[in-house]
Amino acid sequence: MKITTDINKLREEIDNIDNKIIELILKRMKIVHEVGVTKSKNNSRIYVPEREIAIYNRLSNISEIPVEDIAYFYTEIISFCRKLEGILNVGIKEDKYSLLGVKKLFGEHVNPVTTKNFNFLNLDSTKYILSPINDEILDFAKTNNWSIINKVEVLNETLYLFSCYKNTTLKNNSSTINPKF
Repeated sequence: MKITTDINKLREEIDNIDNKIIELILKRMKIVHEVGVTKSKNNSRIYVPEREIAIYNRLSNISEIPVEDIAYFYTEIISFCRKLEGILNVGIKEDKYSLLGVKKLFGEHVNPVTTKNFNFLNLDSTKYILSPINDEILDFAKTNNWSIINKVEVLNETLYLFSCYKNTTLKNNSSTINPKF
């Protein structure tokens, strides 16, 4: 019986910690909403990859949890909070790599916009495209003055995130800031 009592006491401690985690997530959501209102007024971009990697690195440094592990679970927290600012439309091709990649990079709260040709995307609502490097995406990026702002590895396939926005931490917008998972 002592083991059960000890387990119940430990579970009670876990429940208390979970309550505090939810309380902090709700507080984070309120602040993110305020950030979103400010971004909306300033017509600023919602997704800021350099901010996210700074969060992952900072949390890794204070916890000694590897940055890849922080990014793995924190992507969903950020995704959940980001939806308060707006759901992102990300252009992708209809293949398993792209859908997995968009979820891995942005989390669950993203709208993958599948297309057979990136030139048919509505660029008023789609500010990101996730694709392997190929002639089509390179021509699109050159024509529309888009840059690589991030990348993600999926099943040994490298997908690059292109955007009309620039990534301020990338030299020439040609390298990655997202950790490999």
